[in-house]
Amino acid sequence: MRITLEALVSDPVKRVFETPARKVTLGGVWEKTLPDAGRFMGLPPEEALRLLAGYERDGIAVLAESDTEGNLVELYAYRGPSTGCELFFSSGPGDRFVLSDSFREILETRPPSSRLPSREGFIDFLLFQSSPLPETPIASIRRLGHGNLLQAGRDGSVTERPFEHLSAGRPAGTFQDGVERLEEALSKALELLPAGTVNLLSGGVDSTLVQVLLGPGHRAAAVTIDSPEFAFETENARLAASLCGVSLEEQFLEEKDYLSLLEKETPLGAMPLPLPQVAMIASVFGPGGCAFASGFDSDSLFSLPRAKRRLVLEGENPLSFAARSFSLSPESGLVKSFFTEEEIADRVARRQAYARSRVREPENLPELEQGCLTSLYCSSFSVYRHLASERGKGLFTPFMDREVVEAALRVPLPERVFRNGVFKPVLKNILSRHLPGFPSDREKGGSGLPRTRFCAEGPLKGYFSENPLPSFIDPDKADPVTNPTWESSMTTYRCIAWSAWEKTLKAMPWRENRWE
Repeated sequence: MRITLEALVSDPVKRVFETPARKVTLGGVWEKTLPDAGRFMGLPPEEALRLLAGYERDGIAVLAESDTEGNLVELYAYRGPSTGCELFFSSGPGDRFVLSDSFREILETRPPSSRLPSREGFIDFLLFQSSPLPETPIASIRRLGHGNLLQAGRDGSVTERPFEHLSAGRPAGTFQDGVERLEEALSKALELLPAGTVNLLSGGVDSTLVQVLLGPGHRAAAVTIDSPEFAFETENARLAASLCGVSLEEQFLEEKDYLSLLEKETPLGAMPLPLPQVAMIASVFGPGGCAFASGFDSDSLFSLPRAKRRLVLEGENPLSFAARSFSLSPESGLVKSFFTEEEIADRVARRQAYARSRVREPENLPELEQGCLTSLYCSSFSVYRHLASERGKGLFTPFMDREVVEAALRVPLPERVFRNGVFKPVLKNILSRHLPGFPSDREKGGSGLPRTRFCAEGPLKGYFSENPLPSFIDPDKADPVTNPTWESSMTTYRCIAWSAWEKTLKAMPWRENRWE
């Protein structure tokens, strides 16, 4: 069998190196100074990617080999071990293998009749909000794993295997030594971002620290909505901008427009949006900035989920937390009622095993560290990145930079997440030195929206009276979703997001020759 190989990296900040027989495309963030192109372009494919992997910070690489007629004969793809960049691939229809960093691009290569939602993808969506596992929302499209190498040949062969791992290392030195190493890595990560990068400033510790370390000349942007519960988030952002000496560029939204905003953003990213704030924040990616920075996902490494913070304040030792409980929906019991216990247990176990397998010597990781990594690998950041990229904008978070992640893993636990009565002590230590007036002990809301009110009384009320339930939900079991309360509103929102996405599948264009 002979198939057609197709590949596209649409990342707005990609780098391309090309000869008549080979094309190497780097997406995401890499070191500014790479090895001489003549060197890696002349090496065997795996050796070339091994060399390049030493310069990867938060990125992907695609290497395509061509014959004398310009037809692809072999594809290689590499994904960094901590990156928020994604690569997707799919075989068929029509004896084709397609690879892309854009889920929408690859989805449009499939006729509407073959865009079948994935049961496993739906379970993961409800349980974890975002999943690193190979399954995606579409049954026939797969996701390349962190640190993995993919090889596809014209003969139809497709293999994927581990290629690079995170180096957790053992904690070395004092807490302050770890803080200094982390600051150095974080500063370097920000230096690699494009000039004129605009920071998404929420006013919390993470985004404010990014703003400070970016230095002068970088703008700040925020989105606000007229929901009363969100007012203090807006004030937080304005205060942080004032302390940093930058003008805050605000995008204003009205609550009544939220459903139309969700339905507008969903087909653009071609994925269901896992959190209510995703559609809202994505509205910032408009005119005026080619690249955006964010403080997303620092909590995975440097703090604890809100429910666990409460337990710590009540005297619980953070080292006692089970890794499997991190980034797991607090409504997992409700999710179980829609499926079988075996299915749920399998997805949770796979997710935890995935996080462990990304690290060199995982047997040395304490449970708490495994939990932090599990959260990192269930990040919704990639969805934001897709929505930015589809608008031609780069979106970056230094907290998924490889050197930043590895520096974080060397700060002793539990002190990295809780020390002397303070949560997020590492980042607060750095920020206090750069911006001593910042009120880092202030409670931050997490840039969320009033999910329960939105679903029960607000712009999403009665959604399922006019729209179908997700195809995997039994209508006889749907009452907690159609009549949401605080205990079911997270699942309700995700069912709404999935339903809105399912409605777009047939309407999306089919471009049989997508890359011609």
